[in-house]
Amino acid sequence: MKRILLIISIVAVAAMFSACKADIFTVYAQSLPVTKTAAWNANPVSDAVINYTLRLDGIVVNNNITSTTQQFTITTAGAHVLTLTATNQWGTSPATTLNFNVVIPAAPAGLSIQ
Repeated sequence: MKRILLIISIVAVAAMFSACKADIFTVYAQSLPVTKTAAWNANPVSDAVINYTLRLDGIVVNNNITSTTQQFTITTAGAHVLTLTATNQWGTSPATTLNFNVVIPAAPAGLSIQ
């Protein structure tokens, strides 16, 4: 298995019931698919969160997360969006979003011996 060129833990550290700034991160991968881990801060106990739902590009990765981390697999280079919601007995929070680009660096070019 090829190792990832640059290991980046994607961390979403925004509270689930507040707005999140839309920064774009870059993930460098030597090959695809590549598996990463999303991590976030737990909601306050008073929010009575039952579970979290993580989506990658709108597709549910897991909708029954009871911890504050979840692995996900990226299969294509380019722009991607992770969204995270929290659910309690009264409903689901607005999504917090993490935008990122996956880049596969090109091999060195133009090498010559003189």
